[in-house]
Amino acid sequence: LIRSLKVVALGDSESLRRSAAYAKFADRKTGKRFWVVSVHLDDRHSGSLSTERSYNRLRGAQARAVYLKVNGLAKAGEEIIYAGDFNSWATNRAGDAPHQYLVGQGFYDSAKATTRINIKYPTVNHFQTTLSAKSIRLDYVMIKGSKRVLRYENVMKRVDSSRPSDHNLVVSDVIL
Repeated sequence: LIRSLKVVALGDSESLRRSAAYAKFADRKTGKRFWVVSVHLDDRHSGSLSTERSYNRLRGAQARAVYLKVNGLAKAGEEIIYAGDFNSWATNRAGDAPHQYLVGQGFYDSAKATTRINIKYPTVNHFQTTLSAKSIRLDYVMIKGSKRVLRYENVMKRVDSSRPSDHNLVVSDVIL
């Protein structure tokens, strides 16, 4: 059963409110249960540093609200895979609040995997077919409860032309 949750907004238009989806899964072989969370955090940015900081705080609050909901449902020992478009990145001048919050809660960034493919390219492509080498990751796969990530890949080739996206597919091989 997949559930969704509306997340924190700035008090502006309801059409700008974001939501997250989450579900509990079980490994078919072992029966081990784990949670998967999918988010698409606020996508606004500003040339004004103070406004950009408020958007960064908002994305951090959104990441926190979703984590607190799922963590409240998770039983001891159940790992959480938290992934999606954070609309934030490490070199953003206003900060990277969602990533920093999750790391502070014990999450491991799958981009630290043993094998990393196309890590030097951005995960957002803006529908361009050629990208410059800039490691700007808006899209993350974070894991709580395990630090065993074998492979991280920022897939540069569109594999389904009928469903184009302005982001690359990010794949992580995780051992739970």
